[in-house]
Amino acid sequence: LGNKIAGEIIWQAGSRDGIGGTVQKCEDGKPKDLTQCFIGRFGWIGDRVSLEDQVANAAFVEMNMTTTAGYKKLYPKGDAKFPIRYGQPNCGPANKPCINSKGNADLTERDVERMADYARWLGNPTRSELKVALPEVIAGEKIFRETGCNTCHVIRKIEIDPDDTMLTVDFRDRLKTRVKAATGTAPKAAPFLSYIGTDLLMHDMGYLSQVADSGLPIRDGRTGVVLRQYENYVQKIRTPALKGLGLNRFVTDSFKNTKTYDADPNKFKLDAACDFLLHDGRACDAIEAAFLHDGPAIKKLGVIPKLNALSAEDTRRLRAFLYSL
Repeated sequence: LGNKIAGEIIWQAGSRDGIGGTVQKCEDGKPKDLTQCFIGRFGWIGDRVSLEDQVANAAFVEMNMTTTAGYKKLYPKGDAKFPIRYGQPNCGPANKPCINSKGNADLTERDVERMADYARWLGNPTRSELKVALPEVIAGEKIFRETGCNTCHVIRKIEIDPDDTMLTVDFRDRLKTRVKAATGTAPKAAPFLSYIGTDLLMHDMGYLSQVADSGLPIRDGRTGVVLRQYENYVQKIRTPALKGLGLNRFVTDSFKNTKTYDADPNKFKLDAACDFLLHDGRACDAIEAAFLHDGPAIKKLGVIPKLNALSAEDTRRLRAFLYSL
């Protein structure tokens, strides 16, 4: 989409396996220590480079759990500026009881590794063959592409190389038979991962990304790009995956969050209510989330005018596609 508008890769200090890991990139091209730079893919703002780092950070930020063993290994001098393991509890400067405590728990690297493995092997939700074949879902995918949503929420097929997976030998060999069958005379499809719904890049999401107020216009009036002197006023957000969106309300139990009473006050039925979408949960439905998008890329693609131009029937089709994922 052009300079300053397209999504960007963010490099973060971190490790691949909790302690070590092969260095992917550093500023001067030379490995230095265990805090080298890697592509950040995890977290709402892409600030975690591995599931291990994500687990340690979530435990620290959300549950006040430390990871002192990893911290001491990574930072023997105790001078970590942007740590990926945590030696002290997560406390405010005025919370003396918290500061003097040891936090709610202290995770070993084995604990972190096990939780990361659990997340890694949860599995990838598969689209329902029934839903994929529905006319409104097929029409909704076309609308999704025409509105430009697939520019960032990428939904193209990604072929799977069996040897480039974390599967066991038995499963890799089984995948290889599928690949071989697909290249033969039999009309079978090779295995692929599809409709992930993200480019895994960081984007300026306009007012959704703004974290400070200058009291002055901070963006170019034509392109919507943040002016150079105000770049620190926004926090770019990683494009979240859409895969599994249709299962979101059941995984999070959000379908239970509203009780609708009928004529008898002693009876009620559960309403699907709110899905809590976007990075802060402000959107209750995928269509609402789409209309709340903002930023220079959205402006250049003309996404919001295209959404506004949809008929009620086309909006319903778009929604059917999104919730088929």
